[in-house]
Amino acid sequence: MVVKCRICNLILKHKLKVIIIFVFTLAFVNILQVFFFQLCWDNTSKRADELVDVVYTWVNGSDPRFLANLRAFLRTDVSTTTQDYSSQRFDDKYELKFSLRSLEKYAPWVNHVYIVTNGQIPYWLNLDYEKVTVVSHEEIFADGDDLPSFSSPAIESHLHRIPGLTDRFVYFNDDIFLGKTVYLDDFDSSSRGFVVYLAWPLPMCSVDCPWVYVGDGQCDTSCYNSNCQMDGGDCDGYHGQSLWNGSHYWDKSEIIRYQRNFSDTKSNQRALYQNVSVSGRLGLVSVPTRISRLFMRNATNVTRLVAEHNKQVILQNKLTRRKREQRATAKPQSAAFDAYGASLQHTNRVLNLKYGFRSRYAPAHSPIMIDRRIMEGLQATFPKQFLKTSRNRFRSDDDMQYAFSYYYYVMNEKQYADVGEIFDRFDTDGSGTWSDREIRTLLTKLYDLPLSYGTVDHFEELLLNCSRQLETVEMPTPEFERYVDSKLVSIIRAVGGAMFLVGRQPIRHL
Repeated sequence: MVVKCRICNLILKHKLKVIIIFVFTLAFVNILQVFFFQLCWDNTSKRADELVDVVYTWVNGSDPRFLANLRAFLRTDVSTTTQDYSSQRFDDKYELKFSLRSLEKYAPWVNHVYIVTNGQIPYWLNLDYEKVTVVSHEEIFADGDDLPSFSSPAIESHLHRIPGLTDRFVYFNDDIFLGKTVYLDDFDSSSRGFVVYLAWPLPMCSVDCPWVYVGDGQCDTSCYNSNCQMDGGDCDGYHGQSLWNGSHYWDKSEIIRYQRNFSDTKSNQRALYQNVSVSGRLGLVSVPTRISRLFMRNATNVTRLVAEHNKQVILQNKLTRRKREQRATAKPQSAAFDAYGASLQHTNRVLNLKYGFRSRYAPAHSPIMIDRRIMEGLQATFPKQFLKTSRNRFRSDDDMQYAFSYYYYVMNEKQYADVGEIFDRFDTDGSGTWSDREIRTLLTKLYDLPLSYGTVDHFEELLLNCSRQLETVEMPTPEFERYVDSKLVSIIRAVGGAMFLVGRQPIRHL
């Protein structure tokens, strides 16, 4: 109690000072808030005027007219054995309503929402709301003979044709719900570029053949089939028994089990035979003493016998496991055809022929930003494949998967930017010069992280050396562009006789 009184007396005695400190503290907090607000605004001001729409696809699978139309085309379609027309593809669980609500709450920056349907309209939708428009398939399909379409890949391939659609739009499935605030930078940002969301690696193209084995320069007999594109040409020139490389399977970094499910993880093969443990990665792990003594009594070359024994163990284990896997994974005759998985493999084979053989990942089930011009370029690159996709009335094994093909087209097609575009990309504050911070950002794109002092110093010496060898322009460095101990000259973007440096090469006359 005495302590509290002393504090009160102290405050009353110095109340003027306390008031001044409080006012200055409040002012300082307000200045910080204004500063951070301005910083956030500056980072987004360049894109604040960009309009971005959202597109949904939707169908009411319980509509009697829709079901009658579906049955009519199923009777006339002769290729339904490789097509997916299961009812779960068309079920309506009122997910669109809640997806739209989450969009309104967590992405209010969206300009307009288009809902693409086969002519159906959700009974609960307010058509008078100016930010939502229902679009029919007839408005976007280039060829009316492809209608009616019950295939989402076919419908998706025409979304960029929606009249009045913004140059860039975000495609949502109706079963996607936002749980927190989403920004445009989550899809494409000035610092990270186009954001790609991937999930799991594609499953093996055949038994014992993951895609990483295809086109790796070594012949794998398990990959020598049409599904794996004849091992990517690795077996060209091999004949007969020469296809079997006795040691090749164990040369791989890891023996991969049958990835029947996407969630399967890699694990080392382990063969157990009379307590002999063999690892696909490590070779012989251990041999019991009793067996070792047996080898010693019957042969002098223990190493050779152990190697032969291990080969027999692994071969027997492989045959047993293959039979067990075939029994465990055998599908009943009435099982539904997995058109999505088959079309992923088909699209991957198409990409292999264009961009080379490599292991790829399936796209995550998430919204994806689409640039209409890029989509047009994608379909111009693979015209026959997308034409076939559009003509498939049901999901088929030869569909081009929408997000998968778009992601890898963006990642593989090169866009050559001029020097001015490169400079502007790193000149984030728009000062017309590269600050020390912006140069460090450039270095993070050129070198592996974390950056070492030697890397930064070497790069700075390159810039200084170029400034000594070439004609420079006298220009004052803007305030706060350089650290206190910085020794760099100004790196500017200008028109005329000025010079600036990018990487290791000086570039003049922008």
